[in-house]
Amino acid sequence: MNNVSNVHAFVLQPIVNYNEWRLLYFISFLLLVAFFVLNMFVGVVVENFHRCREEQEKEEKALRAAKRAKKLEKKRRSKSSPSFLFSVNHHSSRCKEQTLESI
Repeated sequence: MNNVSNVHAFVLQPIVNYNEWRLLYFISFLLLVAFFVLNMFVGVVVENFHRCREEQEKEEKALRAAKRAKKLEKKRRSKSSPSFLFSVNHHSSRCKEQTLESI
């Protein structure tokens, strides 16, 4: 970079800091390139975080669905037992009513 900024002609020897605008060009070029490279790095990291979060949300959703299904199955089992007892009790109360009516 320093050699390029010192050139003032193809045949002549370089002069120190002959053209300072070239130095400004190289510094701005390096800063822009560094910014874009850093921006790409941050973009890749953020994209990986988003992908990991989506995968984790899918896993959590599947776990919640399994837990919900387990609760529903437990409720169905608990409902099926009392409903059976209720139907037996209901049937016995009908029999009692019929016997009382016949008397």
